[in-house]
Amino acid sequence: MSEEKEVAMVEVEKSVYPIAVLGGNMVEALAENLGGETLSASDLQRVKVPSGGQTAWMLEDIDGEEIVKTFQGIIVFHKLARAYWAISPDDEEVAGNPPDCSSPDSITGYGDPGGNCESCEFAQYGSALKGEGQACKLVRQLFIVREGELLPLMLNVPPSSLKEVKSYLVRLAAKGRKYHSVVTEFSLVKAQSKAGKDYVKIHCSVAESLTPEQAAAVAEYAKEIRGSLEKVRGE
Repeated sequence: MSEEKEVAMVEVEKSVYPIAVLGGNMVEALAENLGGETLSASDLQRVKVPSGGQTAWMLEDIDGEEIVKTFQGIIVFHKLARAYWAISPDDEEVAGNPPDCSSPDSITGYGDPGGNCESCEFAQYGSALKGEGQACKLVRQLFIVREGELLPLMLNVPPSSLKEVKSYLVRLAAKGRKYHSVVTEFSLVKAQSKAGKDYVKIHCSVAESLTPEQAAAVAEYAKEIRGSLEKVRGE
């Protein structure tokens, strides 16, 4: 897909993305309903990058699970975060357990060992139990609102896709576009590690662009909900 096509202005039906109409009003209603509580990772639908080279997403809906090749949504916020398990989270004994240490901003860790992430031994390359990576996993958390939804789902971008997603955000910036002013399509492409292991990378592209009025409403929504999403830690 060419860069010109990526930033083409196509009006999105307002009924498809309610946040492009409601703006910050929806967040005000959420805050009132929660009575002062903040959102957490467990409150949001989470989407994981499949393992083993599988190129389909598993999404949840009110009707159950859905397997799709691609999905679309508006990124309303994103940030870097960290998560560390003393034992590999792939180990059956700890699978599903929260991390021993996590950071909502990739700067300060909470748990064991906690403290400054930059100087932490587990954030250094070569500290991973396997390979040359970091024992403390660095992810980019994308908060994405899908069609007809009012709350975002959370997609943890793994280290293997960090470069691709950052490149997409930079391409948008190069065209003077903000990430929450477009509808992004998320797909998966096959790749292979140096060791010959199959895996997939996230591929992002612009599906549609919001009108200036819609983009302004989404920006208001994003500004209002950011405070809650900033506190979501890496997991």
